[in-house]
Amino acid sequence: MNKNVQIRQEIWQEVELLSDEQLNQKPSPDHWSIAQILEHLYLTELSVAHQMKKAAERTDTPIPEAKPIQLTLDRSRRVNVPTPAIEPSDGYKTLDSLKEKLYRSRQVLTCVLQDLTPDQLKRSSMPHPLFGAMSLKQWVEFVGLHEQRHLEQIKETKERLFS
Repeated sequence: MNKNVQIRQEIWQEVELLSDEQLNQKPSPDHWSIAQILEHLYLTELSVAHQMKKAAERTDTPIPEAKPIQLTLDRSRRVNVPTPAIEPSDGYKTLDSLKEKLYRSRQVLTCVLQDLTPDQLKRSSMPHPLFGAMSLKQWVEFVGLHEQRHLEQIKETKERLFS
């Protein structure tokens, strides 16, 4: 989780000087605003945390092989949101409200992890839309990699909008 905390801090540093209006600007109609990216991170982390809690209760799943989740950082391939539950809305968002949401989702994930043993993290799994079954331990790492991927998207969006 230390890497996840570091990446989250980098995200806050990247957006802290932006106004709410700037956060909600889209570089083009088919690209997300920075606010939408942040909302997507919140929705994803919350969804992963809830699914992890359920997955840890199942004991009948085989231990999955480690997946090449570092590929998450490859931004040369666009990945469509796999489920509407993690698709951000078009509504106007404030930085304060997004910080609160991301704080809450991190709290939920942290609470779920506190209730899991190292054995559950290694043995329990849940499916990923691209990588297949992943251990809960890899899911924790994936959350950080996912945020790192979107940190780069935030930087690119800022470059397109404000340079």
